[in-house]
Amino acid sequence: MKNVFSFFILILFAQFTFAQSEKGQVNFLVEVDNGYFEILVDDSIFLKIYKADLEPGKHSAKIWSPGYITAEVDFEVKTNEKTNVNVPMVVSNERQNFEREYKDYRMQFHKHLTVPLTVTLAASLTTTTFMIYSYINKNKVQENIELYHYSPNYNDVQKYKGLAETHNLKYNRLRAGFYTSLTITGLSLATTIYTYRRFKKNYTEPKLNSTSPFKDRFSFMPSPFGFHLTYKIG
Repeated sequence: MKNVFSFFILILFAQFTFAQSEKGQVNFLVEVDNGYFEILVDDSIFLKIYKADLEPGKHSAKIWSPGYITAEVDFEVKTNEKTNVNVPMVVSNERQNFEREYKDYRMQFHKHLTVPLTVTLAASLTTTTFMIYSYINKNKVQENIELYHYSPNYNDVQKYKGLAETHNLKYNRLRAGFYTSLTITGLSLATTIYTYRRFKKNYTEPKLNSTSPFKDRFSFMPSPFGFHLTYKIG
């Protein structure tokens, strides 16, 4: 009984090996720039890779990729041979429209956000610079006033008095620049918020339709006992 079972297994293995050897391989050379494609061979074999083992004979395939027109090719597979099938893909009108719309969307984005935000950042940096130098000159004024009060002679008194007045003038100019720059920063920030809200209200980011024409043809159903692939005709 054991020998009969072994013989039966050997026959099945031989049949399987023979069936495998009767096939040929096809390689689809798909020319797309996004690296993604789906292939439907003979309206029954669904692929997301570029190669497959098929029965010898004539076959047909449909190839789809987001942004491209679905291509159809006919080819012939020979036993134990590799067949290369070149698939030149043509960009769809939908993708061309999408690229134009997306370019306009990005230009509006830069106009409504990037430009006013850049002005706001530049104004805030200027405000910070005025604030730092104002603080430095304020400290110098106070330092020279203290030295003025503790000066032992007339020459030192005049010296520190002059320095205090000079730094005080600089401090007043820097303080005026600080408040002016702070006002510009506030206005720029308010403008940025306004233009961005207006942009979000009036513009929607274009989306390229990436729905596969084969998505309703197949369904993959895993279960604790395995899985199966359901093919829908029509």
